[in-house]
Order: sequence, then C-alpha cells, then structure tokens
Amino acid sequence: MDMVGAGLARGVRRVLALVVVASGITGCSALSPFTTCEGTEAAMTSLRREPVLEVRLEGTRELKGFEGLSSACVDDSGDAWMTASRLYAAPADAATVLRFYREAATADGWRQGKGRADPPVLPVLPGVPGPPGEMARSCFSRGGEGRVRELTVDIVPARRAKEEYGWEPPAPPAVETLYTVDVGAAVDGTRMEC
Repeated sequence: MDMVGAGLARGVRRVLALVVVASGITGCSALSPFTTCEGTEAAMTSLRREPVLEVRLEGTRELKGFEGLSSACVDDSGDAWMTASRLYAAPADAATVLRFYREAATADGWRQGKGRADPPVLPVLPGVPGPPGEMARSCFSRGGEGRVRELTVDIVPARRAKEEYGWEPPAPPAVETLYTVDVGAAVDGTRMEC
C-alpha cells in the first residue's frame, strides 16, 4: 500500500471510530439501519383502528372533500414512518380543542410529550384557527420499547388552512378551528421526537 493509501485508510478508521464513540456518548445510533414500508399492512390496519382518531368535540365536522381517514407509510427518509390521520373543523377555539384532546388522550392512557405550543403561546382569538403563521400542537405517546405510537393534534394556521384546504373561519361571533389528529409510529416501533 502506498503512503497516500495508508493515510487514507487511517483517516477512514479515525472517522469510523469517532462515529462509534459519538453514538455511544449521545445514546443514538449514528448508523441507523434503513427501514422500509414492506410488510406493514397489519401495523397500518392497527393504526387506522386507533379510537382516538374518532374522538371529537360535539358539533365537529369533517371538511367537504377531505372526509374520512387518510393513512400512509413513507420510507423515503431512511426510516419508515406509518401514519393515520383525520382533518376536522370544530365549533370551538384552538385552546378548547387542545384542552379537549389533552383530557381525552390522557384518560385513554396516552402520555403528554413536548409540543411546540401547548397551550398556545400566542393568544388565540375567536374565529382564528390558531396562532397566526404558527401551528399549535399537542403531542402524546404510548407503548413500550419497540411498539411506541405517537399522537399529535395540530391546529392548522389560517393561511395554510386557506391555501391547502380552501377553508376560512366563519365571521364573528361564530368560532371554528381547523385541526388534524394524527397517530403515527416508526416501523421499528422506536420513539420519535414530537
């Protein structure tokens, strides 16, 4: 082996050693195996049957054109993720929607995690589906090692609601909030950050 090849080999060994040491220190695997959606049919069926996807405030409706449950398994990032979700419009403000799900989820055994805003950091105004330009979220998880499920309730900001769903809040004094309820899981059942 010539001098350049030997130096390159030493450099590669050092980088690999550094990766192994860093992953040991952080508790994370830097060399995560790629997972796919292959063979996830039973797990997807189980996600779609999660009772929390059907729980909603009285008077809540599905948006026309977006009725029913949507589900998918995506594996384009290197770690496959399964999800089942619903889009709802509730006759309440965002804070009321998040509080309702916090109570319903914890009563059903979900543990609350850290959301970006729970309750919303910015004031929620009547007729406005959430903090302007920012999505308010409540996060929960359940299940043991290798079978963790994540639940998120996201308040859809007014601008995104109009652009993606053609939805606008009703004129005051009426109040309505557009939001999603999503149950997801990594194919290998590992915990993900909310």
